[in-house]
Amino acid sequence: SKFQEIGALLFTTIVACAIALWTIDFTRQQEILLASAMIFLLAIFVGALYAFVGNFKPTVKVINFIAGLSKKGRRRLARLRTRAEEMEQLIHAAFTRKGKVFLLAQAVTLLSSLSIFMRPWLYFYFSRDRILLETKQLSAVYLVTNLVNLLPHTPGALGVMEGVMGMLFDLTKMGTEHARDFQVVVRLADLLLLHPLGLGRIRRR
Repeated sequence: SKFQEIGALLFTTIVACAIALWTIDFTRQQEILLASAMIFLLAIFVGALYAFVGNFKPTVKVINFIAGLSKKGRRRLARLRTRAEEMEQLIHAAFTRKGKVFLLAQAVTLLSSLSIFMRPWLYFYFSRDRILLETKQLSAVYLVTNLVNLLPHTPGALGVMEGVMGMLFDLTKMGTEHARDFQVVVRLADLLLLHPLGLGRIRRR
């Protein structure tokens, strides 16, 4: 589910933040900023987990609050509230009644996030220079990738991701030429592996 995907993303991002904070020499201000971001993400992760496991229905309460402010959109919000309530019930049931299945599904989702974390390592290991990246470099690429994907920009971060990766690879001494090649490999992998699977699911529907 989307909740599990977001949970895996938050968890791996928090771990990457911790590794980067521990291994990379930042300025004092950068350390405070990164630590604050890590604490903020951890608070969101724990808060959401507690709210859904405790069946406090946070999403429904937020929708009810918005509905109270706007009279015009109450009908649309009523439909959204019904879907949100069903979603929260499913998440609560997954934690309380189907714990083993949920943990297995979460492990698979977490493996997906870890595969994204390891992509730069695989690229550099099989590149012509055969470079073994350190954990701090992997953490930096992972954090920047997630940050760029969170911000509004061009579809698929096309052009933006390439430019940012070029600067990051230059700063971390990984080589700007590798940034270009790495992004080409990532784009091709997404195109050849992810899009055909997505189109197959759409056709079945």
